[in-house]
Amino acid sequence: MQISFKEQYLGRSDMWRLERTLVGKSVYVEKKISHASMRAQIKRLYIGGKEVECGLVTENTKTVFRSESAKYHVFLQMSREMWEFDEDGELYLERAMQGREA
Repeated sequence: MQISFKEQYLGRSDMWRLERTLVGKSVYVEKKISHASMRAQIKRLYIGGKEVECGLVTENTKTVFRSESAKYHVFLQMSREMWEFDEDGELYLERAMQGREA
């Protein structure tokens, strides 16, 4: 079972609690789940390696949580050359920030 959530932080304990509330219940793809201010949605279900539309959650159900609001940061190591101008009069730093090749 694959569960996705967005615009919120779920720790491991939150994920465990959410997973435990589903044991013994039937679920279907695109079902919205809410429990103790946590909101999530069933994205995919598999039985025996085949994707299905609905199923029953048991103690043996393996759950995968996916965040739809992941953030990432890009860190650039600054060097003296980054503050130099290229032949077009643009700083190499500006070129790097805009994703253009030198």
